[in-house]
Amino acid sequence: MPLSEDSTMRTQAEDALHNSEERIRLILDSATEAICGCDSEGTCLFSNPSAARILGYDDPAELIGKNMHALEHHTRKDGTPYPVEECPIYIGFQKGESVHRDNEVYWRRDGTSFPVEYWSHPVVREGRTLGAVITFIDITDRKQAEAALRKSEERWRSVYENSAIGVALTDLNGRFLAVNRAYEKMLGSTEEELRKLTFLEITEENYRDANWELVSELFEGKRQQFQIEKQYRRKDGTLRWVSNNVSLVPGTESVPRFIMALSEDITQRKQAEAALRKSEEKNRILLQINNAIITNLTQQALLHSISEALRPVFPFDRCAITLYQPERDSFRFLAVEGELHSDYFQTGLEFSRDETCGSWVFEHLRPLVRRDLEKEREYANERRLAAEGIRSMCVVPLALQGECIGLLSLVSQQKNRYSDEDAMFLQEVANQVALAIQNMRSYEEIDSLKARLEKENVYLREELHTEHNFEEIVGNSPALLKVLHTVDQVAPTDSTVLIYGETGTGKELVARAIHSRSARNGRALVNVNYG
Repeated sequence: MPLSEDSTMRTQAEDALHNSEERIRLILDSATEAICGCDSEGTCLFSNPSAARILGYDDPAELIGKNMHALEHHTRKDGTPYPVEECPIYIGFQKGESVHRDNEVYWRRDGTSFPVEYWSHPVVREGRTLGAVITFIDITDRKQAEAALRKSEERWRSVYENSAIGVALTDLNGRFLAVNRAYEKMLGSTEEELRKLTFLEITEENYRDANWELVSELFEGKRQQFQIEKQYRRKDGTLRWVSNNVSLVPGTESVPRFIMALSEDITQRKQAEAALRKSEEKNRILLQINNAIITNLTQQALLHSISEALRPVFPFDRCAITLYQPERDSFRFLAVEGELHSDYFQTGLEFSRDETCGSWVFEHLRPLVRRDLEKEREYANERRLAAEGIRSMCVVPLALQGECIGLLSLVSQQKNRYSDEDAMFLQEVANQVALAIQNMRSYEEIDSLKARLEKENVYLREELHTEHNFEEIVGNSPALLKVLHTVDQVAPTDSTVLIYGETGTGKELVARAIHSRSARNGRALVNVNYG
């Protein structure tokens, strides 16, 4: 009985061992990774089908008894020999250490190589290394994917670094994570300096609330991206206009969500738009002044229209037109307009040419700009203006045919109110004003001549009436009454009347009687005698 039991147990143990070996064989045969076992000299003791297939063999048995280093690890990826003494697996054998590499190549049966990742785990018994189990996989696809990824990253990095558009990445609190060179140049700060700030801190205060509201809508999913034009304050304190296209970049398991802004410096565009608006405004002003010149022929009305047109573009506290008086070599205020009252600078005031900075403008026929009268005052009128609180002024000549007939001036209580560009435009206005003043003088002269002619006409008519009293034709004879009746008939008409008779019979008296009763009796009757 004991012998029978012992035999049964041995049979069961053998079956269990066989089954275990079979399971191990099935596992090895089913594994996609290449698995092989070597002794301490590197000789292959067993191999699974995947190892044979990856190395280009039809049967794992072809590997048994072969030195694996000499078979598939004999040459480095640069083509140079790989001595076994330098092989990490062999060194691991000697030291009894595990080895892992993913930067080498194995060689196939046909002489081609492939990138490989391998692991070598020593088999140690009683402190002695008997061999190792080596596992390896072909990582060609992974290396290609990594190369493609590196190429893509390099391409993106090149675009990121060399783009003319500024790129900034911030966290969800707006703190900078990274910026490219264009962004650094635009802000005048390095990436390191910007990492200490948030984008709101460099945003001009007037735009901060609106900017953050748009960012909040990104977080809430109300919008995918937004575009905003705003001003950034550079490191040196100057302002730059930027157009920002902002989006929220989804995070990954290792990288949290972040904000990306593509920033374009549009300062030049904004300046061009402002210049265009200013040019259009100036043209509008010139047209308005031209209309004022046509419709306003009185002194005060003309200056008032001019000042109203100028004020939106050239703020001033007082505006004045001064005319030159050549007979006395002086200037006289033709009109003064503005909210700043003065006891001295008033319409009608006349002063010597040498007392005013206008003398320089008069002599040089060029505009004069004073940006700070406290420092630049030279003439008596400038000292008076400074005492009144005036700090800047612009004076331009009213010139006609190369001669100065007067001045157009603007003054302000603010320093640096007027620029050379302002003076150039004001000169265009002054050229129109000079023509207006000339037209105004011509109008006044024509009006004076008209009044004088009317007076002379009245005088002549009174003289004629005195010398020729048509009502003194008296008589009641039938012939005379017939003539007077005929006069009443023809006088209201436009018909030509022929009067004939002997000398001394009163033909001229009849003609005057017809004229005095006609619609033309307000005009002079011209008497022509033919000898």
